[in-house]
Amino acid sequence: MKDSIPVTNPVVQGLSLDGLIGPSGFDRLFIDSLPAHIGMVDNQGMIRYMNDTWRRYVVANGSTDKEWIGTYYPAVCRLADEEEAQSAASGMIQVLKGELREFAFEFRCPLSVEERWFKAQLTPVIREDVIRALTITHQDITESKRKEHVTPQPSPETQELQDHQRLYKVVEAISDGLYSVNEQCIVTYWNRGAEALLGFTNEEALGKELWHLLPGTDFSSIFSSLQRALAEQITLQCQEFNPVNNQWLEVSAYPYEGGLSVLVRDITASRQAEEQLRTALERYDIATQATNDAVWDWDLVTGEIYRSEGFKDILGLDDSEILPNEDFWLSVIHPEDIEESSKKIQQIIAGSEIYWELDYRVLRKNGGYTYVKDRGKVLRDVEGKAMRMIGAIRDIFQNHYYLMLEKLERDVLQMNAMGEKPLADILRHYMLEIEVLHPGMICSVLALRNNRLYNLASPSLTLDYRQAIEGAEIGDKAGSCGTAAYQKKKVIVTDIQSDIRWADYKTLAEEAGLAACWSQPAFDSTGNVMATFACYYREPKAPSQLEENTIRRTVHILQVILESSRTEEALRESNKRYELVTKVTNDIIWDWDIRSNRVYWGNSSESMLSVQEIHPIDSLEAWATSIHPEDVDRVWESHSTALHSGEATQWKEEYRMLKADGTYATVLDRAYLMRDKDGTAVRMIGAIQDISLQKKIEEEREQLIWELSQTNQDLRQFSFITSHNFRAPLSNLMGLLKLMDEIPVEDPMLEDLINGFRVSTSALNDTVNDLIDVLIIKGNPSKEKSLIRLRDIFDKIYSQIRIPLYEANATVEFDDSAAPLVLFDQSYLESIFMNLLTNALKYRSYERRLRVNITSKLTDDSVLLIFRDNGIGIDLPRYQDRLFGLYQRFHERPDSKGLGLYLVRSQIEALGGTIEVESQVGVGTTFTIAIRK
Repeated sequence: MKDSIPVTNPVVQGLSLDGLIGPSGFDRLFIDSLPAHIGMVDNQGMIRYMNDTWRRYVVANGSTDKEWIGTYYPAVCRLADEEEAQSAASGMIQVLKGELREFAFEFRCPLSVEERWFKAQLTPVIREDVIRALTITHQDITESKRKEHVTPQPSPETQELQDHQRLYKVVEAISDGLYSVNEQCIVTYWNRGAEALLGFTNEEALGKELWHLLPGTDFSSIFSSLQRALAEQITLQCQEFNPVNNQWLEVSAYPYEGGLSVLVRDITASRQAEEQLRTALERYDIATQATNDAVWDWDLVTGEIYRSEGFKDILGLDDSEILPNEDFWLSVIHPEDIEESSKKIQQIIAGSEIYWELDYRVLRKNGGYTYVKDRGKVLRDVEGKAMRMIGAIRDIFQNHYYLMLEKLERDVLQMNAMGEKPLADILRHYMLEIEVLHPGMICSVLALRNNRLYNLASPSLTLDYRQAIEGAEIGDKAGSCGTAAYQKKKVIVTDIQSDIRWADYKTLAEEAGLAACWSQPAFDSTGNVMATFACYYREPKAPSQLEENTIRRTVHILQVILESSRTEEALRESNKRYELVTKVTNDIIWDWDIRSNRVYWGNSSESMLSVQEIHPIDSLEAWATSIHPEDVDRVWESHSTALHSGEATQWKEEYRMLKADGTYATVLDRAYLMRDKDGTAVRMIGAIQDISLQKKIEEEREQLIWELSQTNQDLRQFSFITSHNFRAPLSNLMGLLKLMDEIPVEDPMLEDLINGFRVSTSALNDTVNDLIDVLIIKGNPSKEKSLIRLRDIFDKIYSQIRIPLYEANATVEFDDSAAPLVLFDQSYLESIFMNLLTNALKYRSYERRLRVNITSKLTDDSVLLIFRDNGIGIDLPRYQDRLFGLYQRFHERPDSKGLGLYLVRSQIEALGGTIEVESQVGVGTTFTIAIRK
C-alpha cells in the first residue's frame, strides 16, 4: 500500500499555531510517555513544541527547553558538515512545501558530553489540505553508530579481506534487509535481513529478477523507483506498506557501477508512533472544537500556559486578549473568589494530589460574571514534584443559574410565609437577587390600582425615574408596563427609543440610561392584573432563553406572594372586625374543638352574660350540666342530631342556662359546624346571646297585644252595633223623606227645612255606609287570594265608567303584557281600579285632555301595577303625611269626599301589598302598587 501525501496543491503560509502548539489531555500524556524525542516546528522551521522525553534530555544535558523553543531547528542539530547542514535545511523546506512526503537525516547531538547520535525524521502536519507544521521524531542510533567504528587496517590485502569479511558479517547481522541487483535487475546479493523482511531465502532470491520477488501491485512503486535509480544513477528513498506482514518498509536505493544496492528497513514502530501522534493531534483538534470545555495546559517549569479556543466562548474575548500566563487568569477571577482559588491551586502544586476541581466566577467581556467548574490533573516527576498541570474549564452558569433561582424562590416564599418582613422588603430582596443572577438587568415590580401603576419594588431604578412614573395610567402606548397591564399580555421592547409604545416616555428613559424593557403582568386567581414585573437593560437587547425563563418563574412567584398578601390583609382586617365585634357585642363567642373536646371562649367578657358569670365550661359535659333540667333533654337531642347528621352545618336553640349566682338566664345559642371530607363534625363555632330581657319584653308585648286585640274586638263589636243602631233609624228617616216627596208643601219655610233635613240625612247615610265599608275591610285582613287576569278587571271597570270618560274626552291606555296575572282578591282589585280611575277623572286638568296609562311590571318578588295620569297633581311636600288619611281632601272638586285613597291603601295593605305615589302639581300623578307574588 503506497503512503501518499493527501495534498494536491500544498500551500505554505503564515502558520497559525492555534490548536497546533501541542496535544492535550490523554493524547499529550501518551506522547510524553514515548521514548522518542518528539516535537513540532512551524513553517519557518522554528521549534514550537517539545515532548517531556526531549525536554528531560535537554535539561539533563545542562540546557533548558526555553533556549530551544523558538529556535531554528536545523541550527540546534549543529551539523559539522556544511553540506549536510544545508541538506537538512533544504529537506525541511521541501517537506513544508509538499515536495517531499517526509525527510530524514542523522546528526551527532551537540549537547551530550558523551557521543550521542540521533536520526531525525520530519513529517508534515496537514489541516484542511494545508501543511501547517512539521512533526519531528528523534531516534537514538548511538549503538548502531558505535558498531560502525573502524579499527586500523593492517595491510591493504589483509585489510581488504577483513573489510569484506567484516562487511559481510555486518550486513548479515543487521536486522535491516540488504540486497543488490545488476543492471538487468538480477539479484546478486540477498542478506538475512532481506530474507526476514521480504520472505524469500537467499537461495530463492539469488539469480532471480527482482520483479519476480516483488510480485503483484504491492511493490510496483518500489520496483519503478529502483529502475529509475538504476537508470539515472541517483539515490532514492521511499516507503511502502507490506500487507502480508503488516509492515511499513523504508527502501533506500544506492547506485554503483554496474548495479544497485538496496537497503530495506522495518519502520513500522516509527510509523505507528507518527500515526499515533497524528491521530492524537487530530483527535485533540476535533475535541477542542466540538466540546464546550476550554482546555488548558500549564507548564510549571516555564510558566507558559496553553489555552484552547473554548476560552473565547466562555470569556467573550478575542485571541489577542487571551494571554498565555497565570496573571491573565488571575485578572478575570471574581475578587471574592480569587484568594480561595489561588490558595487551593498552590496547595495542590505543593501537595501530592493528582486530580482536583474548583468552582468560581470569571469576568466576561460584557462586564458580567459567569460560573465555571475547573478540573485538572497534576503531572509530577519521580520525586513527586509538580511539573505540569492540564485541565479543562466548563461554563456551569446554566446549572448554577437553576440552582440559585430555585434557592432564591424558596427563600422568598419562606420569607413571605414567615410574615416577619414587610412585603416591600421581601420584593426588594427578590429583585436585587435576580439582578445578581443576570448581571446588567434592572428589575421592577409595579402594583395596579384603579388603572394606574404604583411602585412596589424597584431598588436599582433612579429616584427621579420612579417618581416620574408613579401613578402612571395604563394604556396601549404607556411604555412596557402600562401596555402590558392594559393588554394583559407580555410586552417585549428591545429598543425603547424606536418603539412607539414608549413615545411619551422615551426621553425619560434616555435620561435614566434605560434602552430596553420587557414587562409581563401578574394575574390574580380571578384573571385580573395585580402587578407588572419589568426587566430593564442599559443597551438595546432581546431576552435570552434563560431570561425568558426568569421572567416566567418570577411572575409566578409574584402571583403567589401578592395574592397571599391580599389574603393576609383581608384576614387581618377580618380579625380586626372580629375583635371589634367581640368587644361591642353582648354575645359570648365560643369555639369547640370536637376531637379534643376542648372549648375556647372569646374576649366578650363584658357582656351581660359573661364567661365569669356562668359555671366554667371547658367540655361538652360541663356545658350539659349548665342547662336547666327542664331544657337539657330537648337541647341535648337537638345538638346530637345536628352533630351526627353528616350534613347539618347550622344549629340553634333557646334554653335556660345556669349562672354563677344560681339563677338561670334565658339564652339563644347559635352555632356553625365544620366537617371534614367524610362529613364528620370536627369543629363547632357559636355565640351565646342573653335574651332574658328580650324574653321578658316579648312576654309583656304578647300580653299587651292580647289586651289590645281584646279591646279592638270590643271596639269592632261596638262599631258594628253602633252602625247597626244608626242604620235602622236612618233607613226609617230615608223612607219618611221619600214619602214626604209625594206630599205637597205649600209653606216655603217648611219646604226649606225639609230640604235641609233631607241633605243632612243623606250625608249621614253616606258616612255610615263608608264606615261600614272600612269596618268590613279592616275586619277581613285574611281574605282569600286567587289568580286574576288584569285585563278582565280593567275591562269590567272601564265599561262601568266609559260614559263619563267619553264625556271628559279622556284617553285610557292599558298594557299588561309584562305581567298579565296577579294573586289578589278580585273585589278589592275592582275597588282599587274603580277608585284610582274615578280619581283621575275627578281631578283632571281642564287645560288639557286627560290621559291615563295603566301598565304592569314583573320584579323578583312582586307584580307592579302603575297608574299614571296627567291631572292637576298633588302638593306632596305639603300633604305627604296625610295623603292616605280618612276624609282627607286636597282639592275642591264635586263629589270629593277624601275616602277613595284611604280605601285603596287599606285594601292593598290588608293583602300584604304596598302603594307609593309620585306627583307634581300641574304635571300629574303616578301610583305604583306592589302585589306580592
